[in-house]
Amino acid sequence: MRAKLACQQRSRDPPKGVNLNAHITDKLEDLAEIYDKVLGDPYKAKNHNLAANAIKDLPFKATRIEQLVDPPVIPAMASKRSTVRGKINEILTTGRLQKLEELKRNDRVVAVRELTRVWGVGEAKARHLFNVGIKTVNQLRARQMIGLKYFDEFDQRMPREEASAIAGYVERAARRACPGCVAVAAGSYRRGKPTCGDLDVLISPTREWMTAESCGSLGDGRGGVSTFKDILPTVLAELRGKGVLTDDLSVGKDSYMGLARADADADGGGGMGVVPVEPARTHRRIDVKVYAPEELPFALLYFTGSGYFNRSMRYWAKRRFGLSLNDKGIFRETSNAASKVTDAEIDDEADVFEYLRLKYVAPEDRSV
Repeated sequence: MRAKLACQQRSRDPPKGVNLNAHITDKLEDLAEIYDKVLGDPYKAKNHNLAANAIKDLPFKATRIEQLVDPPVIPAMASKRSTVRGKINEILTTGRLQKLEELKRNDRVVAVRELTRVWGVGEAKARHLFNVGIKTVNQLRARQMIGLKYFDEFDQRMPREEASAIAGYVERAARRACPGCVAVAAGSYRRGKPTCGDLDVLISPTREWMTAESCGSLGDGRGGVSTFKDILPTVLAELRGKGVLTDDLSVGKDSYMGLARADADADGGGGMGVVPVEPARTHRRIDVKVYAPEELPFALLYFTGSGYFNRSMRYWAKRRFGLSLNDKGIFRETSNAASKVTDAEIDDEADVFEYLRLKYVAPEDRSV
């Protein structure tokens, strides 16, 4: 009689809370965390977490996909086209998950995971830091030190004349590196404001130069660099050599952030970072970005602002045409991707307004 009591029996199921399928769920949860916290895709994260939680509760160790789809542990697993089902099958058959391994090597993922280890830096802040070129804790520490070092100087607005001088440095260096290219100061400077908080300078070669580069015919004695990717490093090297740029905040393949100072008697120079004038002159925040000629109209629109003006254009493009607009172009959104619009001839900002069926607004009238 006593031997038949439940309190005298050994459980045939695993103890509650024991996960027999960690070989599956650990990878799914790791992937879900990357989707959610690093890539900002909560929808994909939710699907992978749902599957992981359901598999955790199974009283057996799964070794074949058939054990999880008949019946399905979650409704999505019933479909052979389910991406989650495909990933679980890959884990069960190979012991690996290629997508997870690829993402763990991705620069953005590595950077955001490292930066979020800093107290007070959340996922959104870490993603922003990556977007402005800060990828490591050491880079963040260096930027904080520069910010403290020049705190009082950064608090001062930059007179328009000084911004013109710094932009002039950049323009001359850019044209030596890439004959015929354009260098335009954007932001509040381009909107005609008397002072600026910082300076954005956009560089772009001509379409003819890009055609010559693709044909390998730039070594014809005209001077300058021979490839698009060499434009920014060459410009920065000249500006550093002349003492225009004093401190680097971040350096990317086509964008730069730093500090600059303009010479007291200068009539022009350029760069994006901190620019020095004389030892006693104020350091200024500067950004230098290089764009292909077909991207320049969008970059000018994006970086000229104002922020509210740009948001209203993006709202109109999205609401009226289902399009997204950024500094690289116009994109048509689909259910799972965005493709660049190719049915428009965009040579300048006015063409962007026309394509969106908007009245052109000059830069000086965009401070709304």
